[in-house]
Parts: sequence; structure tokens; C-alpha cells
Amino acid sequence: MRLSILLFVTLLVFFSSCKESREEQIARMVEEWSGKEIRFPEKSVFTIQCTDTVGAPAVGAPYKVLVYVDSVGCMGCRLQLPKWKELMATTDSLAPGKVAFHFYLFPKDLHEMRYVLRRDAFRHPVCIDTADSLNALNHFPSEDTFQTFLLGADNRVLAIGNPVHNPKVKDLYLSLVTGRKQAVPSAITTVRLDRTVVELGTFSWSEVKTDSLFITNTGDRPFVIHDVVTNCGCLQAKFSKEPVRPGERMKLDVIYRADNPGTVDKLLQIYGNVEGEKLDVRVKGEARKE
Repeated sequence: MRLSILLFVTLLVFFSSCKESREEQIARMVEEWSGKEIRFPEKSVFTIQCTDTVGAPAVGAPYKVLVYVDSVGCMGCRLQLPKWKELMATTDSLAPGKVAFHFYLFPKDLHEMRYVLRRDAFRHPVCIDTADSLNALNHFPSEDTFQTFLLGADNRVLAIGNPVHNPKVKDLYLSLVTGRKQAVPSAITTVRLDRTVVELGTFSWSEVKTDSLFITNTGDRPFVIHDVVTNCGCLQAKFSKEPVRPGERMKLDVIYRADNPGTVDKLLQIYGNVEGEKLDVRVKGEARKE
């Protein structure tokens, strides 16, 4: 029962504003995955950047974070490896030796996968599962939101959801592995964005493009950014973690590094102590060939 409640809370974080039919779908998924044992292939080969073969990560750790990414869409965009590096460092400092991170990747293009791993200097072991054998054993949900799991020592699901895509899920994972209570939410305030669409214009795709937006605290409580999440690893945000007092404003820098030429239409989500828990900003432009 406890596992079911944790899973239900985790999933509702993503869809708190959705219709009842969606909530019913989430409830059925919770019922299906709560306490379910994840089956692993008999032989899983882990490598560093698709080259050096190594052993499986942290064998015997009491918790596992299982990250499965299928071949749909942009692998680099969905993985967001710099965020995972930050989370692994945080987890290791709070719960040293207690959590093993298992990455099972099913890329459509092995050369692209190797490029992404090297570009992001990601030297954690990953399993390039070219046969998609892990998914064949478990039949994961099709939505990538629900393809990441926190597992106990018996490989049974304790929580589901991607902690690098949502700070609430990150808080849940950390609270479970450390035994600490989840953070108490900050008092709600109101803010005003000076714009909800950042137009980068037309630029060379090899150029690092930057812009800024401003957030004004229009409420009577300090505004705190808990995290900024993007739907692509090529888009990042730089901001101060200091609280913004009522009546004051802060600058948030947007940094875009294109992987390829083409139209830019990305989503940046600012999580903080506001109604609805987040603010959405679109980032648009056109990255042209040189």
C-alpha cells in the first residue's frame, strides 16, 4: 500500500492539471507497476562511452535507479546527461554507496550515441542494448516520463518517474534513499515573466546562442527557483539560486547549443513556489547551415 501511494503521488506531479480520464490512466499504471519486479537480461554488457567494457555499476547497492531510453526521437535531447551527472553527484554525497545508476540505452544510431556520450563527457557505465532485451523482458510504458524507476535491493519498483525532468520526483527519490522527509514546500507567491517566448532569430547552427528573460516577484513572499527543466540537452538556463524578494526581479539566461541545423522550438520549464509549481517558456529560432 505504501508503495502504491508513493507511486501515485509521483505520477500526479506530472499531471496535476489533467482531466479525470488521464488520472484514471495514471492510477491503472500505478497499480500495474507498484512493487513489480524488474527483470534484467542474463548478460548485460556495460561500456564507457561505447568503447571500454566494464562491470555493472555498484553491484550490491541497496537501491538502483534504472534509466531506460528507447530509440524514439533525439537520444541526446531525452537523456540530458549533464543533469544526470549532477544528480549522481548529489546522491553520492547524501547517500554514499547506496544507489547504483543503471543506464540501458536502445539507440537507433550507435555513432550518434557515442557522440552524445563523448560530447557530454559522460563516463558512467552504460549498457547499449541493441536488441532492446530489457524492454522485451519488462514491456515498459511507451511514454519516456515513465521509463525511469527507483528499485529496491530485490529489483522491485519503489517509485516511477524521471528525476531530472521534475524536481518533485527528484525530491521523492532522494527522500526514499536517504530516509529523510521530503522538503517542505515554500509559501506560494506570484510572479510575472517579461515574456513567455524567447525568440533567438536566425543564426549559424555552430554558434552558441544566448538571451535573457526577467522574472518579477509580484507577490508578498520570496520567490525561489527549485529547478529549471528543458526538453532538450541543447538548451540550458543560468540563474541565481538566491530568493527574489517581493517587488524585485531576477535575470534568467537562456543558452542554446544546436546539434544540427533546423527550426528551434524548445520548452523551458521553471519550477518554483508559484501556483501550478512551474512556468513555461518557449524558445524559438532558426539554426541555419554555415
